[in-house]
Amino acid sequence: MPENMCLPLGMTARDFIVHMGELRGLPRRIAVLRASEVLFQVGLEEERSRLIRTFSIGMRQRTNLAQAIVHSPSMVILDEPTNGLDPSGREEMLTLVRRLSAELGIAVIMSSHVLEDVVRTCDAVVVLREGRLAATRTLADAAATSEREARVVVSGDAAAFAAHLKAAGISAAVRDDHVLVSGPDADSMLRAVRDAAAETGTGLHELRPAGPTLEDALIGDLT
Repeated sequence: MPENMCLPLGMTARDFIVHMGELRGLPRRIAVLRASEVLFQVGLEEERSRLIRTFSIGMRQRTNLAQAIVHSPSMVILDEPTNGLDPSGREEMLTLVRRLSAELGIAVIMSSHVLEDVVRTCDAVVVLREGRLAATRTLADAAATSEREARVVVSGDAAAFAAHLKAAGISAAVRDDHVLVSGPDADSMLRAVRDAAAETGTGLHELRPAGPTLEDALIGDLT
């Protein structure tokens, strides 16, 4: 699935997908059936008879995805699949990309400079520098610390707030402008923060993961 649009604007979505299926070796009858299936999978079944020139950018990207999977490949390579999409179109595309692997059993390699898209859709990330492998990391490894540590900015007495958490069995330490909180798991840690705020009348200005982001982790691997 290429980054740049190279679709035949004068064809209907159905005719284009059938044509691409035949180019990839499918008999005509099978190509017609597969075109109907993949257009349904990408949410274009009701638009299959429209000319591609009348499609929005998001619809064209989904057509682009449909042609990439019409022949039931074991793997697809997607180059910047959310390029040019508005927020709703981007959300739809990321959901479709994840479905390729989770529901259709297709291995996906996605090239993207948008790390948020990578976090949303991928299991692992590989960084190339000048054509060579520079870093590799699973998303589970990158997220593990973040799920157990939180950075909490409070109003009032941070030391008293931290002491209340410690009394509840949660590790808490006061830093320059925040309280670093850690627990055995995210749910128990966040419940303890909520309860401590309610019981001490402390206002919460900020509550976010304290562990490194994917960007932080990758920069650390590269330096």
